[in-house]
Amino acid sequence: MTELAEIAARLQRIEDREEIRTLVAGYGRVVDDRDMDGLRALFTPDVTFGSIGASQKIEGREAVIAYYESRYADMPLSNHFAHDHVVTLDSVDLARGYVNAHVEMIRLGDPMVVAMRYADTYVRHEGAWKFRERITSFLYYMKTADYLAKLGDRKRNLSNAEPVDADWPEGIATWQVYDKSI
Repeated sequence: MTELAEIAARLQRIEDREEIRTLVAGYGRVVDDRDMDGLRALFTPDVTFGSIGASQKIEGREAVIAYYESRYADMPLSNHFAHDHVVTLDSVDLARGYVNAHVEMIRLGDPMVVAMRYADTYVRHEGAWKFRERITSFLYYMKTADYLAKLGDRKRNLSNAEPVDADWPEGIATWQVYDKSI
């Protein structure tokens, strides 16, 4: 490979990573704006979507859109924030990503805060990078009123449900409840 071809390939990888990061940032915006056409444009037709704790994953773009439309009845307001994002390019048309994120929302009338991680697979589809798979794990999902008291608890508080284990890796110790005297 000539030096010019090597530089062009490196530049393409940088541009691909930036396009993928823009895809992830756009996801939060279209979800929060309830923009179904914008959301639809982010996924491949054969996308797989779900979470670690879910009994089944959602298959297909239209099924993902229907899932979001049903969720909005319980969640009239959300504000997604993507934080650290690592992108690994496997080939010119396939990449994987790991995103740390959090969401502030109103769910079933309660203000809530959620910390999550996304494990993503991206593919170049019809000339643009899109999600082929998006799997979420939840570190906590709780009412904001419980945030200080419950942050270190291995159980994450789901609204109107029994608390369930957080998707923390095994061996991660919980910490003591925040000491308000400090």
